[in-house]
Amino acid sequence: MAGLLARLLLALHPRSFRSEYGDDVRALFLERWRDGRGPGGLRLRAHLIFDLLRSAVREWRDALGGSRRPGRTSLIGTDVRHLARWLARTPGFALSALATLALGVGATTAIFALVYGVLLRPLAYPEPDRLALIAREGMVSLPDVEDWRARGRAFATIGLYMPGWSLDLTGLGDPRPVATIAAEAQYLEVLGLEPIRGRFFGEDEDRPGGERVIVLTERFWRAELGADPGAIGRTLTLSGNPTTVIGVVADAADFDEIDAIGVVPLTVELPWTEGQRGTNNLDAIGRVAPGVPFADAAAELTEITRQLVEEYPRTNRGKIVEPAPLTEVLVGPVRPALRVALGAVVTLLLIAAVNLAGLLLARVTARRRELAVRSALGAGRGRIARQLLVEGLALGVVGGGLGLLLANLLLTAVRGMLPASVPRLETLSLSGPVLLFGLGAAVSAGFLCGVFPALRELRSDPLAGLDAGRGTGGRARHRALRSILATEIALAMALLATSGILIKSFERLWSVPLGFEPAGTLSARLVLPESRYGNDREAQTRAYGSIVDRLRETPGVTEAAFALSVPLVPGGAVGNVMLIAGRDVEANRWPGVRVRPVHGDYFSALKLPLIRGRVFDETDRESTQPVAVINRTLARDWWPDGDPIGARVALRDWHQFSDGPVWMTIVGVVDDVKALSLAEGDEPALYQPYAQRQVTWQRFGNLVIRTAGDPEGFERALKEAVWAVDPLLAVSQIRTLSDRRAASAGRERFLALTTALFAGSALLLVAQGLWGLVAYSVAERRREIGVRVALGAQPTRVIGLVTRDLLLPTLVGSAVGLGIAVFSGKWLESAIFEVSPTDPGVLAITVLVLISVVALASAIPARGATRVDPLEAIRE
Repeated sequence: MAGLLARLLLALHPRSFRSEYGDDVRALFLERWRDGRGPGGLRLRAHLIFDLLRSAVREWRDALGGSRRPGRTSLIGTDVRHLARWLARTPGFALSALATLALGVGATTAIFALVYGVLLRPLAYPEPDRLALIAREGMVSLPDVEDWRARGRAFATIGLYMPGWSLDLTGLGDPRPVATIAAEAQYLEVLGLEPIRGRFFGEDEDRPGGERVIVLTERFWRAELGADPGAIGRTLTLSGNPTTVIGVVADAADFDEIDAIGVVPLTVELPWTEGQRGTNNLDAIGRVAPGVPFADAAAELTEITRQLVEEYPRTNRGKIVEPAPLTEVLVGPVRPALRVALGAVVTLLLIAAVNLAGLLLARVTARRRELAVRSALGAGRGRIARQLLVEGLALGVVGGGLGLLLANLLLTAVRGMLPASVPRLETLSLSGPVLLFGLGAAVSAGFLCGVFPALRELRSDPLAGLDAGRGTGGRARHRALRSILATEIALAMALLATSGILIKSFERLWSVPLGFEPAGTLSARLVLPESRYGNDREAQTRAYGSIVDRLRETPGVTEAAFALSVPLVPGGAVGNVMLIAGRDVEANRWPGVRVRPVHGDYFSALKLPLIRGRVFDETDRESTQPVAVINRTLARDWWPDGDPIGARVALRDWHQFSDGPVWMTIVGVVDDVKALSLAEGDEPALYQPYAQRQVTWQRFGNLVIRTAGDPEGFERALKEAVWAVDPLLAVSQIRTLSDRRAASAGRERFLALTTALFAGSALLLVAQGLWGLVAYSVAERRREIGVRVALGAQPTRVIGLVTRDLLLPTLVGSAVGLGIAVFSGKWLESAIFEVSPTDPGVLAITVLVLISVVALASAIPARGATRVDPLEAIRE
């Protein structure tokens, strides 16, 4: 192997260098290669190869320098021109080769652009590796963070914020809700961002009753205000309040990708957070101090949190703080899916390269008379090997260029298939690193395509081809082609098995029971502005009740309801702790529940099955006995052997803890729903009439209607029903529950679809390579087949003669491919749902599909062997 590699690398040098130094260089190379057997040997051998490549570049630069005679051309240029003429004479092979490379390079580059944009591209912050997301989903309060700052030293800065704080924007077109980030001044300091225009607000402005200001995101500033420099100082109307624009910040401030229009002072917008340790509605982000290991910073914060639990057990018991690197939090959930997709396309690229190598090797065999003539005229083996290597590289460059054009189109298609949960989608493009990757993939594929024929020529007798027309091809060439075919089948088998597992996983996920009927339902997000509805609980209830009544009167609407949350919307419900009358349970073991206030025909609108008791009706008002309906999970966990109907429960609400618990009577049990996603079961949940809710800050929620016809046609009617009650209310996120179901399976659908496309492409490449191999075998054995036909061989006998050579590579490739699929199954575990990564049914179907493709691909050229004219074949 080392000898062949040395000859191949020397073949890249000019002939003058090889004639003068070739033997000495080869001997030195082999001696140093043997020295690389010990520790660090891999690095030494890599340096050896690099030195010879650099020597080749230097020698060619000197050979083609000022001493070159006018009119003298580069030998490599001659090889490229010869390749162009050869491809022009064989357009079928040219199109097949370039299409194979373009498909492999294009698909690989497109998916790498996705992986780079989401996983590898650095975050747009100074020293992003020091950023830690300390708490999410409303787990901390402002006094908690103040204690963290006072007692801790491991974090240089900690900022508190609430993502997705909804405000109504009026005065810029139709009223509409907009998302903002309610944050402390330290939030932007933690991120290390500088204002693009104007300034940021300071700690002295972030206080209850302070002036309402906003720092706009660059996206909103450019899209809505035309990047007007004079926007600083302009007044926007947000939820009825004049708000002054004081600055513009980069879109990176919105790392949660909620499409926020800007950052507003936390305690100005949410004054109830000031001094309320039990108000756990906020998130926290921190920047680790220089020189402090991340693990030490996390441990320090965990210890402070434990101390606060001991000091404030009533408000802090159960709080969990688990700091995590910001990058991991953002991209961790999608990393397994992207790794699977990248592995699939890399496999496809390898199949394309191996397939093209087989085509080139077969073409070299067909050209052996030509190569023998070149050898007879003085071309050495190295010169011929270099010609073949240059041809492979040239094909790789041209095919790679076409692949980059294809990658741009594929990237647009992939972006459209991605679920909205994939972060940083706006960064997807053919950037510099992506283009370098695509070029490297193309050159590597071209080198792989050229090195196999080149190595074959270095080990063969070039003059043997002068007798090419009078014998069959060498057994060594046939073994090489069969090895290439086995490799293709193995790679295709692994990719096809992966695709089958992901398709079955998606089918299982799509068919899970939802607990409700999504067809025919439409939902919309609605928020009552604090400026007009504030703490007026009666006004809030009256507004939602009037909207539901209007919707009920709309022709075509059969049921209408309002709910704090609807299924398949993560984060919609509010967490709380439930007390059970008559139960002696330790304080830290009281059940945690998701509270879901509803109004109207909620249970019938979703066709949510009633298991026991009753659901709410018009008699359940604010002035009547408080009631509750619980889900199956809560009933099973706390009443496993009894009937929960009639039991009394209460919520330990932090805002009104001093008033004592408000006891509710359980009147019904309903089935669980897929509340967060298709892959997650329901949490313990408690439904209560919206009129009987215990807080006034729940001014947000979702309208749900069931229609007699297509629900998408009721979008305008839903808006008009809302505006008939309050013309300034903004309606958003109008979607059918069927659409939400599809979005919840977005990652699995993307993986199943992309791997199926790549597996299909791999099968086409295998079929193409197999067809070429059988056709080449027929051409090589034309005289033998003619003699057999002349002696009376039947067509079936001839077909069996041609195809029996495929049996061994097919079996070997299938066995190796199954081994690869089983070994790599562990990488699929985090990306599949209720399916074994080595599902025997899927693997069996994969084998049958691949064998069928092999049989069909070999049938046409094998059948052509039966039409060989025996007299013409013998005459040849």
